[in-house]
Amino acid sequence: MGYIIGIDIGGTFTDIVIIGEKGAVTAGKALSTPPTFTEGILSGLKTTALSLGTTIDGMLNETEVFVLGSTIATNTIINRSGAKTGLIATLGHEHVHHIARGGLSKWAGLSESETREAYRTKKVEPLFPKALAKGVTERIDWKGSIVCPLDIKNAKQAIKSLVEEGVESIAVCLLWSFSNPVHEEELKKILSESCPQVYFSISHELAPTLGEYARANTTIIDSYIGPEVKKFLTLLDELLSNRGLKHRMLVMQAHGGCVIGREARPFTTFSSGPAAGVIASKYLGELLGHENIITTDVGGTSFDISLIVNGFLTYAREPVVARFPVSFPMVDVISIGAGGGSIAWIDPLTDLLRVGPKSAGAFPGPACYGFGGTEATVTDADLVLGYLDPDYFLGGSMKLYVDKAHEAIKKLADKLGWDVTMTAAGIYDIVNAKMADLVRSATIERGYNPSEFALFGYGGNGPMHAAIYAGELGVSKIVIPSVASTFSAFGSATSDILHSHRMFHFSPMPMDADRFNKNFETLEQMVNEELKGDGIKEEHRIFNYAIDMRYGAQYYALRMPIERKKYDAKTMEAVCKQFDELYESLYGRGSEYTLLSGRFVTAFMVDGLGKIPKPVLSKHELRDANSSKAFKASREVFFRAYNEYRPTAIYDYARLVAGNVVSGPAIIEATQTTIVIPPERKATVDEYLNVIIK
Repeated sequence: MGYIIGIDIGGTFTDIVIIGEKGAVTAGKALSTPPTFTEGILSGLKTTALSLGTTIDGMLNETEVFVLGSTIATNTIINRSGAKTGLIATLGHEHVHHIARGGLSKWAGLSESETREAYRTKKVEPLFPKALAKGVTERIDWKGSIVCPLDIKNAKQAIKSLVEEGVESIAVCLLWSFSNPVHEEELKKILSESCPQVYFSISHELAPTLGEYARANTTIIDSYIGPEVKKFLTLLDELLSNRGLKHRMLVMQAHGGCVIGREARPFTTFSSGPAAGVIASKYLGELLGHENIITTDVGGTSFDISLIVNGFLTYAREPVVARFPVSFPMVDVISIGAGGGSIAWIDPLTDLLRVGPKSAGAFPGPACYGFGGTEATVTDADLVLGYLDPDYFLGGSMKLYVDKAHEAIKKLADKLGWDVTMTAAGIYDIVNAKMADLVRSATIERGYNPSEFALFGYGGNGPMHAAIYAGELGVSKIVIPSVASTFSAFGSATSDILHSHRMFHFSPMPMDADRFNKNFETLEQMVNEELKGDGIKEEHRIFNYAIDMRYGAQYYALRMPIERKKYDAKTMEAVCKQFDELYESLYGRGSEYTLLSGRFVTAFMVDGLGKIPKPVLSKHELRDANSSKAFKASREVFFRAYNEYRPTAIYDYARLVAGNVVSGPAIIEATQTTIVIPPERKATVDEYLNVIIK
């Protein structure tokens, strides 16, 4: 087997992981280069290829699997740099995106603490003006029956009007189209024939499910980001092919799988980087024997957290993208603006020190980068406190400027009446507290005990903070992966092809068993054809099945995985009992409400997994605990436990071997990250060269 390459384009850095035939892992890192992200990718590929003694072309020529994860979709919508978009909807319902959910929309996507701040509780700004929303005459009811045929003349006029107004993309979202897509199919045909230059998104293809507002948002967002994302994916695919890549480029998706790049829908690439980190955690957790994992990713811009419970990924109940509720299965990743580039500032209303959510990004970046940034960031604080070596950042390939970090923090210190050290320590404490609070909300507030979980700390900045924020939570073990800095890229390399299909079907339960079976057969056939088209052999295809169910008096449905088999009247009753048990396990004994309201199924789902080659990581023999051979030097480092700088041992990660123990306080320096071991903690290097802190 040739190389397996995983790439993750972040807001600050582009990470690259290359896994060789014998399981050796080579990691590379380069600054992200928006808007032409290909430059950052080529720079990282060049660095990693050189470390392997080859060229980009030579490496790509020997590559078996190439998977890309990126934040391009996320950045496009956050920066509001998407295409000029129009909407075609059922007449009278064309302003669903603007009306939203009324007052409730003020809180969509905000954390509990943010909702307490009145100035944050505003409706999110729509992605396009009302004038670009056109209604067409048509109507289909919930059963799929045509109540009013599509007025073709009216539809063509609506499309012509949008094109004349200069739209670059058009979203089509008609009422109950997921029950019967005939009218959306007609509009799709008209768009293809009359304006092939315009990108368009069709709702029943993206989100065939209940929930008009979320379904409309999904379709509109896909149109808004579509031209930019498609342009980038096409450009990169051609570039890689020209440089020697023989196999098709794969693209990570929000639900934790990948698809062939040319087939990827732009919307599905949202949060693909964080999702890849969760996939990597699951893969590594299986090797280490951990079923319950808290995944924590600290990058340059954000802090991302997810849970793996009993070996299974958790999915968002109501996914939100850029404060817009959407309808697409997404790995449940919760994020806040707390990363290495997060800017420290003084709140003018309270005169208190704050950190984030605004980030300095890659350019100008933290003040210590020397790229022109003047605002103090978390990375500047890490440098001033001694956690970072200014001459060994990225293995010495990039110099950091202590004087510039000191100058940026001093501006805040002078306003607060503190000294620079205490201000830097305050920045470090605040960002760690924000991280710990997010972990609490994702675990304790959901009924999980952190002590029953292992916490994985990764991302370029994760190992520098993990032992602090995890220490407040009582987790059983902290795992710093051997490729912590590029862990999401590693996750891309360990992912599988995944196709998901959903079908709306509303029926009381237990429903007719024959129809129940037929729904799954239809979906399975659709997924199977796609996997076959991807070149996945039949023995490498895995199918997972689920239904959405709810009680009659409820609005929200609960997704329930079920066994795939031939159902009859008796086993249909068992499905109902399974739902009652699942509901009570989540919401407490006695919470089921069957007697008066009954049970209803609302949707059927099939996920088709296409297994692709996986890396087998190298395993190392455990040696003795003595880590003295990895000792580099000693330097002054600030620890809150002492409230002062103390001489601290610095270790070279590359010279540590499996079985070595490092006692805190200590710093372990790797080429692309730094691991902080606080006082009274011990770190052990395991068989896969991960650093385990207990």
